[in-house]
Amino acid sequence: MKAWISRALLVFATAITLLAGTATVANAADTVLIYWQSAQMVGSIRHIDDGDNFEVCDLRADGHGVTGLVYIPGGGGLGGPEDDGGDAGCDTFHYDVQEGVTYVLEIRWNAPSSEGGGKAWKYFTE
Repeated sequence: MKAWISRALLVFATAITLLAGTATVANAADTVLIYWQSAQMVGSIRHIDDGDNFEVCDLRADGHGVTGLVYIPGGGGLGGPEDDGGDAGCDTFHYDVQEGVTYVLEIRWNAPSSEGGGKAWKYFTE
């Protein structure tokens, strides 16, 4: 009985350690922005801090793609634009984000405004 309890505690402790380690390391400083239309996710852009890559995803098979970009408010610096749509998976681009600088992360749904096309954006700092 003692051996069974010891083994169970060891497995539990190992699982907790692995989960805690992955939760802390994985995407700790990533930033995500999702464009919503009629309570459905249409597209997303994600800043992957490890390597300063950006992932642009078309999340809805509606015949329209999405465009993602990153820039400094008021002009200056532009990463992207990167389009995604009409294929499986997401597209990526690289932009060297500097520490302490405020950027705008933007995702555009490339549908006509009559269908709700538009954009979403948010500020982020590395």
